[in-house]
Amino acid sequence: MVNPSLKRFSGSLAFSLATVRALLNYRDQPVSISMDGGLARQYPVTACAFCNGRYFGAGMQVAPLARIDDGQFDVTLWSGFGLLDFIRKRHALYSGAHVNEQGTRLFQASKASVTGPEAVLFELDGESVGHLPVQLKILPQALRLKIGCA
Repeated sequence: MVNPSLKRFSGSLAFSLATVRALLNYRDQPVSISMDGGLARQYPVTACAFCNGRYFGAGMQVAPLARIDDGQFDVTLWSGFGLLDFIRKRHALYSGAHVNEQGTRLFQASKASVTGPEAVLFELDGESVGHLPVQLKILPQALRLKIGCA
């Protein structure tokens, strides 16, 4: 959980401290993911992000190839990352270079089903909203914007 008052002061520092705190005792969890109706595959998961856009968490470029208008989630899955990996490689999250790190997998899907141990938290836009299992489906062009000039 990110400290809201620290987040206002320095989003980058707040997210870094929350990540360090989470990784102190964390171990990868076995998570099954089925994408676009395919067979479920099990992965050891440190973290997994289903993204519509490229950024979250004070500028982390979690899904550097994501396009908000393509009707697909860009899925970034990390396996085998610990606290020392985060300390050494956190700059790569901001540049997007983390996608080249061993233990990082990239996928695209318009819908997914994710199951795992009940204790695995599910976050939406950086906020904890519950636990697995979860069903995800992107709704292409569901939000229409009209921009006017004054």
